[in-house]
Amino acid sequence: MYTRTRIELLQKEGLHPAGIFKVLKREGLSVSFPSVARIVQKLQTTGTLANLPRSGRPSKLSTEAKAFIDQQMRKNDEMTSGQIQKKLEKRGVTVSSSTVRRSRKEQGWTLQQTRFRVTLLKIKIVQSLHYIVLVISGVG
Repeated sequence: MYTRTRIELLQKEGLHPAGIFKVLKREGLSVSFPSVARIVQKLQTTGTLANLPRSGRPSKLSTEAKAFIDQQMRKNDEMTSGQIQKKLEKRGVTVSSSTVRRSRKEQGWTLQQTRFRVTLLKIKIVQSLHYIVLVISGVG
């Protein structure tokens, strides 16, 4: 990101892509000339280096709804997508549970099962092993 902002500053100082490329090389920044030229061209056409909105289907979830999902996951990371979907519905946002799951995944929440379920599985395994030990030892 530093390189892009440096290119932007040098371009505002009036340097052309070749001059910017030479300055960056002297500063020890490894960047190719086509990259410098592409960044300068983007600055000239759009006036910014930020990613601009692209065409495509708009998101079903507003930024507020995404923030609500993140807030719910921070409160209880074992909350299911169905539970979050119902809470969103109470707030007037109607989406499917798969949309909630997709939003959670995009925000970095990747747990698919609740930890409680995993804990129950571990308890059942321990109980089964205990029973096997009892059967082998002749007690059960």
